[in-house]
Amino acid sequence: MRIRFVLLVGLLCSGAWLLPSTSHALELQALLEAPDKYDGQQIAVIGKASAPRHNESRGKPFTVFDLADQAGRSVRVFSWGHLVFHEGDLVAVEGAFLQAKQVGRHTIHNEIEARSVRSLSESH
Repeated sequence: MRIRFVLLVGLLCSGAWLLPSTSHALELQALLEAPDKYDGQQIAVIGKASAPRHNESRGKPFTVFDLADQAGRSVRVFSWGHLVFHEGDLVAVEGAFLQAKQVGRHTIHNEIEARSVRSLSESH
């Protein structure tokens, strides 16, 4: 599994044709080590999905989940719609990274507002 993860990260990082021109191919580890560097930028990362939570806001469904690197450190991902993937799936996420975001009275830190989430696991 580790080899497949490394190969997919390598393909994402080297395959500019996979990403919109505004995105930066990025290792999740780099994002987690220097979040201020990527604040407000469009990014693309790959990681393991965990703890998916489905909910609604004003009648619109959304999904929130954690995206972890190989060391288990994670960033939160928000996406409109109810996404379908399994705990532990390898997923590719593209979207805007925000170091801090105000939602009502709460401040959310280190979140990707995803415009695209794709499962890279074989079962999907």
